[in-house]
Amino acid sequence: MVQTNEISKIQEKNRLLEGKVSDIEARHRTELGSIRKEKELLQQLVTHQISNIRELEKRLHTASSNSSGLQLQQLQLVETVRQLINLVSQGKAMVKKEDKIFRDCADALESGANMSGVYTIHIENMTNSHKVYCQMETSGGGWTVIQRRVNGSTDFQRNWREYKMAFPERIQRNSRTPKQFSCSRNEFQHKRCRQRQLSLQVRIDVNW
Repeated sequence: MVQTNEISKIQEKNRLLEGKVSDIEARHRTELGSIRKEKELLQQLVTHQISNIRELEKRLHTASSNSSGLQLQQLQLVETVRQLINLVSQGKAMVKKEDKIFRDCADALESGANMSGVYTIHIENMTNSHKVYCQMETSGGGWTVIQRRVNGSTDFQRNWREYKMAFPERIQRNSRTPKQFSCSRNEFQHKRCRQRQLSLQVRIDVNW
């Protein structure tokens, strides 16, 4: 009888232990399932991050290529600006005076011409254009030379018709220095002065 009771107790303990083991196994299976799901999610996340990293690497490579191109363009632009500065400093960055017709020398100066010489100007209501000498270095430039005496050899004691029609001296096309001349006839100067308000500058040198 005593043995039977002992056996019953042992069997009861065994059932309890088996129940606990079953509970532990069930919990472990649940935890293992959760761990497996987390592992799968982590693998998906890692795969996604790897894909993002590769895409970023491609973009970085493209950006680096574009940056190299921009740097090259920047260097070319700097070189172009440097060349333009050199041209300006040498007095070469000027409007080609033979390629454009101006109202007067002041108009030529405003258009970018900065070297003294012969320019072509056109007066309103006049058929023909005229060659004049423009002084671009004196008093800010833009002066239309109407008369210049170099050594006094030319006689300026002329009659009205001669002044109206101008003296026979001509302006050379590529002249860099104005010769002794009355630049243009009075009729031309009269119409030029009617275009806009002008200033008269008189310079007297007593070297002859």
